[in-house]
Amino acid sequence: MWKGDALVQAPSRFPFRIRLDSPVTLGFAGLALAATLIPDASLLLRLDPMSIAHFFRPRWYIGLIGHVFAHANLAHLVGNIAMLLLLGPGLERALGGKRYALFLGCLTLLTGLSASIILVFTQKSLIGTSGLIFALIFVHSLRDAKRHEVPLTVVLLAVLWGTKELLGLFDSSHVANSAHLNGALWGFLFGMYLLPAFSRRAVPLP
Repeated sequence: MWKGDALVQAPSRFPFRIRLDSPVTLGFAGLALAATLIPDASLLLRLDPMSIAHFFRPRWYIGLIGHVFAHANLAHLVGNIAMLLLLGPGLERALGGKRYALFLGCLTLLTGLSASIILVFTQKSLIGTSGLIFALIFVHSLRDAKRHEVPLTVVLLAVLWGTKELLGLFDSSHVANSAHLNGALWGFLFGMYLLPAFSRRAVPLP
């Protein structure tokens, strides 16, 4: 409205507004939703066991990155994306959008390569973000760790979660426990040795 010669903004009816934060995390979640809803997308995006023959097949390379977006169903997707929305924004604020996107890309590629080797022994394929989520859990837990120091809370987390996943290797469920352990290992390595250098110029995590 006008007041004299100045334009005065009318007070908002609502005291709060929704802010678009963490665009990389939200973009990842959007891609995962699309890959889950598109029929048969998981057949293209799945990660297969590593083999000489697959080195000559473009779909295997697509699966190295694409498997983190595809999920078996919406229940599978919601569980993983809920954890991503919990862990991702803090790391994205700390690293900045570009560094965080590069960080996710590196983690996805490394966990995908090692998971593809592990799948040789299970003769199965893999889809889902859970391996990457386990990596982010340990990265987030180690965000304040100093060189050559491992927080006791992280040790307890590794023991409790590691034991659970190791025991899960011997049950008949379709949960990719080996992928969880693989992701946790990479998350520990990134958190202890690579994240401090990677985020040297970034703001500290809250």
